[in-house]
Amino acid sequence: MFKKLGIDEVDKNQNKRLIGQMVDKLTVLCNLDNSDAQSICYDATFTMSRTERIRNMIDKEGRHLFSPRLAEGGISLTADGAKLLHSKRNLVIPSGFSDEGFNFSPGQGPAWIVVNDDAVPFIKQGRNVMNGFVLGADPWLRPNENVLIVDKEGDLIGFGRSSTTLSEISSFKKGIAVKTREGCP
Repeated sequence: MFKKLGIDEVDKNQNKRLIGQMVDKLTVLCNLDNSDAQSICYDATFTMSRTERIRNMIDKEGRHLFSPRLAEGGISLTADGAKLLHSKRNLVIPSGFSDEGFNFSPGQGPAWIVVNDDAVPFIKQGRNVMNGFVLGADPWLRPNENVLIVDKEGDLIGFGRSSTTLSEISSFKKGIAVKTREGCP
């Protein structure tokens, strides 16, 4: 029937198609290099909803890493997913709020937010990051994107969604910079 209608037959390997979807999401929404996204998704399994949409991505080691958000098409990180993305970073820790030579820095991973030592215990408990406690951030920071929250040494202390731009973080002293999803003690 497909040949008669001139339609390509549906890919019979559903897991291959689902892995492709997650690679695309990680590349676009988490700013990962395509090869890194493919290595993360290699041999992944998925839990599906009744309507055959991806609920959770489980890697080959059995860790729940990511969950697509169906409402707006984004992706939510888990603690294991944030730790994995943190380990893929190969840039220096951001210091300050320089946006000189700004570009989208494709393939560099989620933006890092560096906080001072006073905020670390609160963020590890899952509290939000306030603007006055941010010491630096990556220039590709955008509102409503996944960010990794690190201390001055670059250790992961939490992750969440940014609420502001780089220029707002550098100038505001009050207000929420990152809505922390979870702390990483």
